[in-house]
Amino acid sequence: MSTTEDLWGELPPVNPTPNPRALLREQASLLSQKTRNVLEGTVRTALAPSGKLVTEFGVRCPALDNYEFQVLSLWEELPGAYPVTIRDHLNDRKTNVSSEATMRALLKQILTSERIRNAIASLLREAQTAGA
Repeated sequence: MSTTEDLWGELPPVNPTPNPRALLREQASLLSQKTRNVLEGTVRTALAPSGKLVTEFGVRCPALDNYEFQVLSLWEELPGAYPVTIRDHLNDRKTNVSSEATMRALLKQILTSERIRNAIASLLREAQTAGA
């Protein structure tokens, strides 16, 4: 009888800090809460032909036949790990992000940008009109 040798050694512990996609899911949930579900944050992940994991972060308005616009795309070489690349669709910028702190700062910059704020205000106004 042969014994199987463990060549893996000790596996590293799971890192409790939120991964890049978790940060997007957090913000999507917050948008839904802040607007009482008049607007919904959306997060969809798929495998690109390049082998990278691509996550699309958007805003949907159910009152407008589920109209949705994409805010940003997140490209991951290795799922759940930095560095990542973020493409800000409304401001047409691509940024390489190497840490959670940098990602949080960039998300804040994108989500509080004038173009996003104007888009959110417009959708809220349209949703109110559609519901009247």
